[in-house]
Amino acid sequence: MRKLCCVLFALSSQLLSSCHDIYLYRSDFPELHSIAVESVIGSMSSEMNRVLILDEDEYGRKLFAFMGDSDLEINMKYPYIIAVIVSQKTNNNYAYYYDTKNYIAVTAESEFNDLSIEKVNTYFSDSNLESLKLNNDWNKPINENQLFQVVVSRKKVCDIKVKDIRKYEKLFSEKLNYNSIDCYSTDRNGLTLVSIITMMSDQSTGEYSIYLFMLNKEHELVSNAAFIEVSTQINFDALYQFKQMHGWSFH
Repeated sequence: MRKLCCVLFALSSQLLSSCHDIYLYRSDFPELHSIAVESVIGSMSSEMNRVLILDEDEYGRKLFAFMGDSDLEINMKYPYIIAVIVSQKTNNNYAYYYDTKNYIAVTAESEFNDLSIEKVNTYFSDSNLESLKLNNDWNKPINENQLFQVVVSRKKVCDIKVKDIRKYEKLFSEKLNYNSIDCYSTDRNGLTLVSIITMMSDQSTGEYSIYLFMLNKEHELVSNAAFIEVSTQINFDALYQFKQMHGWSFH
């Protein structure tokens, strides 16, 4: 599913190359898209991703919807992730949010291009949205001490490889294959949250599990307990406690 498509063709006796990166986001609001793919567990960079602004408060926060491919559903029963997210503030270079509590999300089977207020209302109630706003200080002064910073980019970069995890695999399974690995934000001390989907066979419809790992700057596991199994519906309280337990800096 993830690959860089390069097409070579000949024209007037010259060999030319045309590369098309399907993981480069090309639509509006790259600053909001950066928050989405860095903070929403299961999200992926893609040219097909969609962002829709829903609301803005008196301090410039934005409530927005995000829709894209889901890394959490490898059997493709629910191939997309739909999230509602709060951005605290943005500029040309950086975007800011409150870590671990800035979004709500579901995996869904849906028409990919159809991101609308009606679709958001299908998956999230008014009370869901109000709770999200409340947790993110909607219409209150921005708490600078809680801000988590992400670089504005049209593509999520993850330089952590499967080989970095291989030496730890016996901590959670004796025999497995890997389907995918992805990165979700790095704190100011260089700790990175990494997701990995494991499969007990090479069949896409087989049994699989999703783990989150916390790695340091050297791509080493912070401790032998610095991993947690998750489901497609993230328990945010458990995720916060996991981060806190292993020394994550929340601002």
